[in-house]
Amino acid sequence: MDLLLSESSISKIYFVGRSKPKSNSTKIVFIPLSELSTKNEMNDVQLDAAFCCLGTTIKNAGSKEKFEAVDLGLVVEFAKASKSAQKFLVVSSLGANSKSSVFYNAVKGRMEERVQSMGFKSSLIFRPSILTGPRKEFRLGEKIGIVVMSIFSPLMLGPMKKFRPIAAENVAKAMLNGWKSDVKGPVIIEGDEILRLAKK
Repeated sequence: MDLLLSESSISKIYFVGRSKPKSNSTKIVFIPLSELSTKNEMNDVQLDAAFCCLGTTIKNAGSKEKFEAVDLGLVVEFAKASKSAQKFLVVSSLGANSKSSVFYNAVKGRMEERVQSMGFKSSLIFRPSILTGPRKEFRLGEKIGIVVMSIFSPLMLGPMKKFRPIAAENVAKAMLNGWKSDVKGPVIIEGDEILRLAKK
């Protein structure tokens, strides 16, 4: 949101979420997530781009079914509401594969397939590894994973480089630059490709 607000070329941002953003910018039009499937202001305009960062964890959702309702159901619902967008950009996860035996990865894979089948002129799917940066809640397992992965990061070379932890801020920068670029989709962007796009 901060990156989008800093762009002078952007005159309006439709923000879809559970609660209003902290910013008081007059550029922002808030649309409650609960009203996404109903008639709203976003339905009547031609969108330049739609950025989707919706996601939760099975622990926070409370069950596999509720997790799927967010990471697949709500993402697809948002994509439908953003069907006028010239470019659709969404955060997925490294390892996403609809045929995976890992439930999390399988849900992310199905989400990617649904988005790619929706007819956007261009869709960019970002598959980061473990995300670093401030979080509202403390996740012990994730903290341990970040520490371990950071220690071994220098040893992750070649195809393994995509497993290195990545700052959430860099994913956001890559999404913004992906929108500005002439990259056409559907395309999947992973690991170092995200970092390269973030630095453009």
